[in-house]
Amino acid sequence: MNKPNHQDAIQELERCAALILDDSLPFEYNHEALSRLFEAAFGESHKSFEADTVIPVNPDGGEPVYAVSLIRGVILNLDGEMRLMSVSVIPRKVREREKLMGIVGIGHDPMRDVAARHDDYLAEIYDRKISEWRRDMTHPTPVRRDAVVGHSPAILTPGVVPYADALKLQRRVHAEVAGGVRGDALIVLEHPPVYTLGRRARADDVLASERELAAMGVETHPTDRGGEVTYHGPGQIVAYPIVNLRRWGGGPLRYVRALESVVIAALAEFGIAAESEGRPTGVWVGERKIAAIGVKVSRRVTMHGFALNVSTDLSYFDRIVACGLRDARATSMKRELGRDISAEEVAPVVIDGLRAEFGFGA
Repeated sequence: MNKPNHQDAIQELERCAALILDDSLPFEYNHEALSRLFEAAFGESHKSFEADTVIPVNPDGGEPVYAVSLIRGVILNLDGEMRLMSVSVIPRKVREREKLMGIVGIGHDPMRDVAARHDDYLAEIYDRKISEWRRDMTHPTPVRRDAVVGHSPAILTPGVVPYADALKLQRRVHAEVAGGVRGDALIVLEHPPVYTLGRRARADDVLASERELAAMGVETHPTDRGGEVTYHGPGQIVAYPIVNLRRWGGGPLRYVRALESVVIAALAEFGIAAESEGRPTGVWVGERKIAAIGVKVSRRVTMHGFALNVSTDLSYFDRIVACGLRDARATSMKRELGRDISAEEVAPVVIDGLRAEFGFGA
């Protein structure tokens, strides 16, 4: 068997990480087979690690419970800098606070209830494992970054993509950016009709019954971004910037404000006066919301982003409590302009604004 090259190992890592997040790959394969692959490709330039951690979760809005989880990952010495390439968070058990000996199954989507909350714990574990590696291996051999980094495009426009597939794409690109094997990236696309439920969403935020949703042809999909429920569908520009905030030089709040500013500037190009100051997160035209924003920051790299209504069928918003605001009304560029306009016409302006702000491809 030929020795795997660096690119083969990185691609397999990305594939395994995506499958783990979808619960479709045995966890033992991720750790054991992937470790063997990295050992063959990188030798002393890499280090696999594992650690237990206790993560408080609050899945039902009631009393907190504590998830005992196993975190496994791969660290790579890339150009002399230690990079965390991949992390899997697997719930082992949940322990009720009031019943310390009562062990119960987690019974919840691990990505929403555990992995989405592990980031505060990851930095400490990562720093400890890096320190252990440096102590145990005085001179780990670095891998040249250009031997790992491919020629990945900075801006991806895959067209109409189902939400679940787009989420896999985001996670793969996020792992590459966070691991240092590619620069910041931007994904711009449309989704078929779907209601996405963020971490603060409630079940009754979707007003339609399952039968009504089926008749409407709308999926529902829980996700790990911030915020509540929103709608994605045809005629809407959805932008997912994958940005290393340390490189960019700002924190999460400034990042959200930058997204709002880009959307406001793009709307101004078409003669629509919009604002965000003094409003709930998002972009507004008067009392009507034209763009929703929901993000996640993990390992100081962003995921998710914003959705701008261009020619969206706004009736879909009538069947949800959009963004948790019962009295808010949605609008679109088509409604505000009083004429037909397409996402294809608007997308280049939005992309140019995001490129100018975040430097994609620079």
